[in-house]
Amino acid sequence: ATGNVIPDATEETIVSAPALGRVYIFSGTAHVMTLRGATSFGAALAVDPRDLGGGLHALWVGEPQSDQVHRFVGTDDTRFPSPLATNAARFGAAIAVDSRGLVAVGAPYFSDGLVPEVGAVFEATPDAGPLGGVAMHCDAGMSCALAGCTTGTCLGDVFCERTRAVGSDCASSQACDLLTNTCFDAGFPDAGLDAGSPDAGSPDAGSADAGSPDAGSPGADAGESDAGEISDGGSTGKDAGATDGGKDPDAGTESVDAGDESNVIYRTSCGCGTGGVPALLWFALLLFRGRRSSNN
Repeated sequence: ATGNVIPDATEETIVSAPALGRVYIFSGTAHVMTLRGATSFGAALAVDPRDLGGGLHALWVGEPQSDQVHRFVGTDDTRFPSPLATNAARFGAAIAVDSRGLVAVGAPYFSDGLVPEVGAVFEATPDAGPLGGVAMHCDAGMSCALAGCTTGTCLGDVFCERTRAVGSDCASSQACDLLTNTCFDAGFPDAGLDAGSPDAGSPDAGSADAGSPDAGSPGADAGESDAGEISDGGSTGKDAGATDGGKDPDAGTESVDAGDESNVIYRTSCGCGTGGVPALLWFALLLFRGRRSSNN
């Protein structure tokens, strides 16, 4: 028989050896697969004309000495025994499949109870049709990757079958990279970059702070500027708060205050000091009073 029964671009050639219970599959001149059964396995062959998906087709193999037929998808074997109560009818000696999925199986030694070995043909539609998935080389029974970051199960080394409802396997905070068919975090990008994948949670405060403008370094306050418009340099030598009303900026001590005149010391031109009004000013006031008295 011929047909596309493995995921290759060309049709395969299927050759049976019923005495050995073997069916050999060739792609071009290369032997690519061997199917095994009991003696008479391969007495009849038929390739299902229906496309299972990706151009792949099922292979039917008769095993009449065991009164059964096999349906293979790659190496995956589904067996259909004879519907008769007793065997020895050589059910599976001939097989035919049409485009509707109707399978006809010959049983040449069938006896109807009146005429021995009159023979019969049994018909059935044993499967539901095309599979959901993609034809590909994979490990049977293992997980395999479908488009859109969806996981399937490998069937018969040749077909990645979608085993659940269609949908991405990515979490709600992730998206699917269609080029690599892998999930990635789709949350807020980091303000910097952390060492792993992009963070789907809060912005990363490692390389750059995405929140308040405080850089976190102790040498300079990157928060709000002080009321005196003098940035706090991190030291206690200057008051970066409100400037003094009429006073010099407070240098951390209150020993000198230019806004209060109670501590001012005046000095005369001769260099002698007083604790109050200068001597020349007192002399001028006395002279003014003497002139006013003489005028009166």
